[in-house]
Amino acid sequence: MKLGSWCAAFLILQALSANAQRSNCPVRDAAIPRQPPGMPPDITPQISFPNQFGGEVKIEMPPPRPASNDLTAAEEGHLTAIARMADVARVDTPSSSLLIIPIDARPTLLSEWRFNGYYPERGHKVTQVFSRAGSVLVLEQWDYKADGITIFNTRQPSTAVGGFPARTGGLQTPSGCVAASLSWEDNETSFKLILVGPLPLPEQRQVLLGVAQSMHAVRSKATK
Repeated sequence: MKLGSWCAAFLILQALSANAQRSNCPVRDAAIPRQPPGMPPDITPQISFPNQFGGEVKIEMPPPRPASNDLTAAEEGHLTAIARMADVARVDTPSSSLLIIPIDARPTLLSEWRFNGYYPERGHKVTQVFSRAGSVLVLEQWDYKADGITIFNTRQPSTAVGGFPARTGGLQTPSGCVAASLSWEDNETSFKLILVGPLPLPEQRQVLLGVAQSMHAVRSKATK
C-alpha cells in the first residue's frame, strides 16, 4: 500500500475511534452525583427599576452565546442517572391536572422503541422514557406557558426542528461515554430529547433529529 493510502486509512480509523464508545456505555453502577453537570451559566441580566411606585420593572437578558455542538464534561453517574430512568418509569398516565397532552409515540419514530413509562415530574412537565438495544431515550415535554415561565436561551440555535430553532448538546464522561441532547420550543411548549447508550455520538444525534422531526410532523397535523 502506498504511503498516501496508509495515511488516508489512518485518518479514517482515527475519526472512527474518536466517535466510538465502549459497548457498556453508560456505566450502570456509577454513583449518582448530587450536583448537575457543568458550570452554571454566567448570565447577568440588566434590570431597570421604575422611577415611581407600581411601575414596570424591565429586564434585559444578555445576548446568547454562539451556536455550538460541544459536549459538557460530566461525571459517569450523570449518564447512569439517565439510564436508570428506564428502571423507575411507570406506565400510569400523568395526572390531568398537568394540562398537557403527552406526545403520542405511535405515529412517530418513537414507535420503534420500547415505551418504559412516564417519569415523575412537577408542574406542567411530562417525561417519557424509551429503550432499545442498550440505549435509553428520554423525552421531556414542558408546557412552560402554563407554568407562567418565559424561556431565555443562553446559546444560539445550531439546527432546526421543523421551523423552530433547536440546540444540540450533550454530556461526556472521563471514560468517553456520551449522551446526546436536542432541545427546541414552539409557542407554548418546550421539548428536550436525551439519548444514552453504546451508539457513537454522530448516530445518537442522527436518531434524535429523526425522532424530533417525526414528532413535529405529527404535531403540525394535529394543530391544522
